[in-house]
Amino acid sequence: MAPADPGLPRDTGSASDGESEGSVEIDLGLDPDVNPIMADVLAAAESGDVDSLSGLFAQVGVDERGEDGDTALNIACLYGQKAVVDDLLKR
Repeated sequence: MAPADPGLPRDTGSASDGESEGSVEIDLGLDPDVNPIMADVLAAAESGDVDSLSGLFAQVGVDERGEDGDTALNIACLYGQKAVVDDLLKR
């Protein structure tokens, strides 16, 4: 039997603790260990927004990783954002 797609709702069966029968649980695939601010950090690194990154790094570490394991430096290099790369290397 193939594993269920984590993004699809799954039937949790009948509940005996007063919940409605056949309730559905949705797995959004979010890693609870990833700081939610990292989505903004990686978006700023991708777009070359050095000013936004400065404010965001007051809330998260420079080496912190996003959902896919990428750091802001990885993303800045991938998208050719030299100003962001220079700024991150100085931190």
